[in-house]
Amino acid sequence: MNVGFIGCGNIAHFHADVLKELGQNIIAVSARENSPNLIPFAEKFGIENRYTNWETMVEKESIDVLWVMASWDQIDFLLIPLIKTGIPLFLEKPIALSSKRIHEAIDIQVQTNQYIQVGYNRRFYPFVETIKSLISNGELRSVLVEIPESIDLNNKKLASKLWLVNSSHVIDLLYYFVGPSIIKYKKHKSLTGSIYSSSFNSILETENGVPVHLIAEWNSSNNFGITFFVCNKRIVLKPLETASLYEGFDLIEPSIARPIRQYKPKLINSYNCDGRFKPGFYEQVKYFIDNYKFPEGASKHADLNQCLLTTSSIEKILER
Repeated sequence: MNVGFIGCGNIAHFHADVLKELGQNIIAVSARENSPNLIPFAEKFGIENRYTNWETMVEKESIDVLWVMASWDQIDFLLIPLIKTGIPLFLEKPIALSSKRIHEAIDIQVQTNQYIQVGYNRRFYPFVETIKSLISNGELRSVLVEIPESIDLNNKKLASKLWLVNSSHVIDLLYYFVGPSIIKYKKHKSLTGSIYSSSFNSILETENGVPVHLIAEWNSSNNFGITFFVCNKRIVLKPLETASLYEGFDLIEPSIARPIRQYKPKLINSYNCDGRFKPGFYEQVKYFIDNYKFPEGASKHADLNQCLLTTSSIEKILER
């Protein structure tokens, strides 16, 4: 592929590393005028063609695909023009800041019919399909989702959009495992002195009637996690880059030294990500290469419709 980059911040380096490893040609890069990242990025990856206007880059270069790494507060304005190019797109999340914008994008993509893949890389962790199979072949009893987020609540611009900018990856992964959910209960809380909520609790319910307990306590001493209770198994992704499978437990009776009964879960198996590249990045780029010319065969990636589902769900969680 002849790849054109739009944006060259920190996350762009992880993508470019994989594209180079897979033998793809990054022929041009565009960044905003006076960007301090443009020259270092271009020099690092040997990109001679550099632009401060992405539309000029598309007009002048023979680009097969666009790798869009624009900042989260700019992508909302770029989404529609990017789709109108008809060029296959890889878009880092979030692709928009409202479900309304994604609806508009879907209406246009119906006309362009180009391949669009969104960078929810956690779908591509090496153990995800194994876990998904365990869930689908067992009896899912309930799910626990934990979203702690580390955020300066005085950063008003980011705090108001953080669910879309970052927490959305957890919601996307949840829906990839168990499908969409509806909200049955929700409660927001703001800490003393803050204008923004930093405590979000919800009970969701999947289409199959499975309860999902969502606990988002920002700045709490926790880690991102999703726990699935399947039959008598417990599957724990915490942090999301690992998976632990438990079944049964050892019962340890009280003793003089420790006068309490203990239940020690039995670890049956554990899974991890390969450490060579940022987790999931190699697999998602390889998937893009294999599918962008034949989109009808693609099924694993997050597309516009699935992003609409995630964004709409977040909007409903945040509604007061």
